[in-house]
Amino acid sequence: MMSGDSEVIIKVREVNKYFFTSSGVLEVLKNVNLEVRRKSFLTFLGPSGCGKSTLLSMISGLVKPSDGEIYIENIKVEGPRPDKIAMVFQDPVLLPWRTVIGNVEFGLEIRGIPKKERRDIAQKYIDLVGLSKFEDYYPTQLSGGMRQRVAIARALAVEPEILLMDEPFANLDEQSRLLLGMDLIRIWEKTGKTIVFVTHSIQEAALLSTEIALFTRRPGTIKELIRVDMRHPRSIEEENVVKLRKYIWDKLREEIIR
Repeated sequence: MMSGDSEVIIKVREVNKYFFTSSGVLEVLKNVNLEVRRKSFLTFLGPSGCGKSTLLSMISGLVKPSDGEIYIENIKVEGPRPDKIAMVFQDPVLLPWRTVIGNVEFGLEIRGIPKKERRDIAQKYIDLVGLSKFEDYYPTQLSGGMRQRVAIARALAVEPEILLMDEPFANLDEQSRLLLGMDLIRIWEKTGKTIVFVTHSIQEAALLSTEIALFTRRPGTIKELIRVDMRHPRSIEEENVVKLRKYIWDKLREEIIR
């Protein structure tokens, strides 16, 4: 069901993506249509290689569709939109010679924000992600989860409307993933950002999302868009979460084993 335009911030229309290889044409995505509601937490979930990260990169403007169009607030995506979008990757990609606050300030520095102002903004988001008192630490002195918190703070510091997250917790242990997921929900609720989140974890999708886009196997298309009407925070033992995980697995299993 299509939403009213005022509720929709991202539109994906009849998008295909294919690559020409020495073995022929590789179809990655086929006939993808999607609307992302403002301030939602939408998760892309599907088999490996189904094009989830590719679609995220196309929304960001880093990759162009082979066919079809993508719009951000009714403006066609022709390239990166740093005024609207920030991205968090699986690897935090921090500058090792900069401290935590120096890394968080980096995007603001590029934009020419005065030193005092960017320092205040950076401190605000360092506090928000739970890294107060670690401002002067270097990336090598931080755990994997803490480095990812720095990456999230850096993305938020430029104050985008949309936060794209490409498997940001994939390299973390289970405990760190659960903790960072809970903190991400707190941050999302506090900032009101629209988040599009790629994961392979059914549990992560069930715990975090307001909507889940289930992808078919390659060439990927959206098999089902699941609206998740559960309050946060959610527990892995919660009956509705358990039911949702089972429902998702039953749908994905059809794609994995066929």
